[in-house]
Parts: sequence; C-alpha cells; structure tokens
Amino acid sequence: MSRGRDFAVVLTRHDRWPGSPELDVPEVGPWHVQVEGAPARSVHGDVTVLFKGQVYDTPAADLALGYAAHGPAFFRGLHGAFSMVVLDARAGEVLAVTDHVGTHTLYAAHDGTQVTLSTRADHPQFVHRPYRPEAVAAVLASGTPLNGTALHEGVHGLASASVHRVTGSGLASSVYWQLTPPSGTAAVPDALVDEYVFLLRQAVRRRRPAGGPVHLSLSGGHDSRGLLALLTREGQEVRAFAYGLRADIPHTDAQAAAQLAAQYGVPFEPVVAYHGDLPATIRRNAAWGQGVANFCEEVDAWATLEGSIEDVFTGEHAHGLHRDTLTDPDEQLVHQHIAPGQTIAWFTDLLDPGAARQLQDAYRDTLDHVRARAAAYPHARQQHFVVMVSQRLSHMLLPWRERFTGRHAAVHVPYLDREVMEFMQRVPPEQLADKALFQRALRRLDPQVYRVPLARTQGYEADWTAELITHRARLEEEMLGHASRLDALVSPEVLRTLLRAVVPASSPGTLRRRVRSRLGQVRHGALLSRVLGHATIRAHPVSRTELLLRALTLRALDAPR
Repeated sequence: MSRGRDFAVVLTRHDRWPGSPELDVPEVGPWHVQVEGAPARSVHGDVTVLFKGQVYDTPAADLALGYAAHGPAFFRGLHGAFSMVVLDARAGEVLAVTDHVGTHTLYAAHDGTQVTLSTRADHPQFVHRPYRPEAVAAVLASGTPLNGTALHEGVHGLASASVHRVTGSGLASSVYWQLTPPSGTAAVPDALVDEYVFLLRQAVRRRRPAGGPVHLSLSGGHDSRGLLALLTREGQEVRAFAYGLRADIPHTDAQAAAQLAAQYGVPFEPVVAYHGDLPATIRRNAAWGQGVANFCEEVDAWATLEGSIEDVFTGEHAHGLHRDTLTDPDEQLVHQHIAPGQTIAWFTDLLDPGAARQLQDAYRDTLDHVRARAAAYPHARQQHFVVMVSQRLSHMLLPWRERFTGRHAAVHVPYLDREVMEFMQRVPPEQLADKALFQRALRRLDPQVYRVPLARTQGYEADWTAELITHRARLEEEMLGHASRLDALVSPEVLRTLLRAVVPASSPGTLRRRVRSRLGQVRHGALLSRVLGHATIRAHPVSRTELLLRALTLRALDAPR
C-alpha cells in the first residue's frame, strides 16, 4: 500500500512566469510547474506522478512506469482511493487523475495563463475569489455544495473516474470507468450472495496495512458492524471507537458499538463528540471542512483522535436505497438529504431581493441538473441510485470523510472497491431496498452479526439550539463582527436578527415541531409502512438552528487569522 497527503500544483505559462530565470523551476510543455506540499511521488525518466490517498496492489514506485508504458489507460486498472497529477515532460502534458468514485477530490481553477490543481478547496489561489451563489445556496439548504461545484467562483472539483488534460484554454476530460445503476432482473441465488461475500472479503484484504492495527469508526448500524465482521474474519487487529455525548443515553450508536466490540473481542474507546465551545466548533468546521463539507457535529471527537489513528476503515457504500420505490424525484432527493428549494424560502424572503433571486435561481438550476442526470434512466430505483452515488456519496459523504477523518489518517472504504461496485451493477435494483442483499451477505459471513440490535439513535447530537443561545454574545462578536464574502448574498444583520430570535427547545412552537417529527418517524417506520403503505417523504423547512450553523461556518472561513 502506498499513500500521500495534500498537495497543489500551480502551472504558469512561460510568457507570464514572474520568477527569475535563474530559479530552478521545472517546465512541462508550455508551463512552469510549482509543486506545493510534500506529496508521494513516483518518477520514471521524464514522467513524475504526484498523488494523495492510497493505492493498493501497485507500489508507488511503479506508478510513473505504468503510465509511461500504457498511457492514461493505466489508471483504469488501479485499485485505490486517490487524486493524482501526472507531469509528463516528454509529451509536454499535465494530467489530473481522479479515482473511480471520487474519494479524494482534486480542485481546479484555470485562468488562461495560470492553472491551480489542489487537493485543498481553500488553496490561496482560490480563497480570494467571491463566493458562488449556487454553492452558497446548496450549503444553506443541504449542507454542502452539489454537482462538483466548490465554494469560490471559477473553482470546481474534478469529476471522478476521469483523466483531465490541462490545455491552454481549459481541462479536456475523458472518462476511463463508468458506473451504471443496478440492472439485474433475475432472483438472487445463493451463489451470487457467496460471490458478494468473496468480493467484500477481498476488498478488505486488499486494504489491510502491512503492520499494526486498524481503527474502525463503529456505530450501531449495518455498515460498520459488517466491517467489524469482515476485518476480524480476515484476522486483522482492530481497535474500535465511537463518539457520543453521555454513556447513559440508551439505544445509541456508542452503546451498540461497545456491545459489538465486546462480541468480537476488540478494544473499544468511547470519544466525546462535543466539549461545549460552539465558537471553537464552528471555527474548526471552517478550517477543516474548507466550505465543501457538511457541518461536523462530532468535530471535537476527531480532534481528540488526532495523532492516535493511522488507518481507519469506514462504511461509505452504494448498496442501500429506501425500502419503497420512490417514483417522485423530490422524494429521491429528500431521502438523500438534498433539500428542495422551498425549504429555505423563509430565509431568502429576509434577504435583499436581488440576492434572494440569485440564490433561488442558482439553487433551482442546481436541482434541475441533479434531476436531469437521474432522469436519464428509466426505472425509479435506478434514478434513486444515481442521486445517491452522484450527489450524496460524491459531494456529501466522501468530501466530509476526507476533510475530517482523512485529515488525521488514511481512510479505507472497502464497500466502494471497484470490483464491488462493478458487482453492484449486475444485481436487481430491488436488492438495494433496505440493504437487502448486503444483509444477506453479512448473515452468510457471520450468522451472529445481528446479535446486538441496531441502534435507534445516533446519540452524539448536541442541543445546538441551546448552544446558540448560550454562546450568542460570543457568536455575535466573533462571527458577525467582521466582513465576509458571504455579505454579498447574506448580510450579517440578517444573521444577527436570526441569532437573537433563537428560542429554547422547550418553547411551545419548538415542542410542536419535535412532536410532529417524532410522529413522522413512527409513520415512516417499517411496521406502519407495511400496514398503511408508503408514507410520502416530505422536506421540512431548514430550521433556524441548522441555517445559522451553516451560515456562521461560511463566515468563519473569512474570519481574520
């Protein structure tokens, strides 16, 4: 296994190079090349490959040799989670390469005479630019930018499974691997379940480090317990952890995780999710999330783990859809935590009319793009799968995982192994309902895997409304007392008014919302769905608390250092 950390490559055309001719700066084709950071690299003759992430089955030293021998087709056969830049001096070309599902995002800005490629969304060449309305609207409504947009104008995340060739006018992209939705029609025989188990075990085996233990972010759901069973079956030394607020909250992820760890005989560490300093939590979200990741409620837990973890296995996947067939495109979006535009209408009504129109139009265009991409497939479950993989996985879960977990450790996602994903394309879409095929595979792997019941609640969510009230004065002073690029769309006065209007969770209106939410959870449960039929999945307005946390994090990106 080979791995690399954050880096950037800045390309400047010869005729615009500001440096002294005496400086020893390499040249590739028409570009002067500056490499920032200390990425892992492979060199073969005039070919250099820089990368962040993990490459499995291929030694780092062979990457440049493989590319020199086979050209861009070489990347199709790689197993890994990576972003790469190829400096091919012999051909005078610079290529940016992304892995098959986009586990590590490579951001790009091309200004004609200068090109910046960076694994960080907050590179200095990016952050001086204004915020783009479609990204701000998506962050406020759904928590993160969608469709590969980055927060700043002129910056975008490069599409996965592609080779992007840098030209004088832009990036010419070619896809080397295509993920299509599941399309099988026959019943799933036991032999296919056995093949799935084999591929899952092979994916875990492929990612095992050469020595030492791995850490597992363990919860009480299906996916992480599956990793626990797979890792221990392969004889891997595992150390599990889970985050929470208090040990006495029943039926939580942390409580179930402790029981699972005991069942499989692995050490377990509970980690406190939040230490009570909301301004510090917001600043950490801004610094680590870089404006392209959802607000991390347990960011304090990741800070606690820093320095103690090196290899972490996590359960991001593409094997689960809603138990019902969702034929309504908006239901497909809401199930994948993508909010329709009307969910922030109450907020945009408070803004300057011009700014409100910008945000509304930009977000409508964003959602139209998402729906159009899914509508290219004929069946509702296939459409739902496209929304899950192209948006929820690629632009919500994986950037979040890279920015927070990946800041400290190498992140391994066996369920997104290329061969596992190719297997998923052959199964009937119905087998993704409620993770049916995955559950069969886990029980085939270990009949006792569900001996510990599923957790009923995450258990690490702080009362953020109460925290906003407690820290209101500091938030006004520290988060709203400076200029921000967000001001062009959302004035600090609007946010100050919202912050002062936050009321305790015990107020009558808030209690009514909580009761309605609980009743909705019961109605959408498996039992009543079987008795009463499908319960429509409706999008609720984004709460004042959610919106404030997101907006304050955007402002913290611009806070004076």
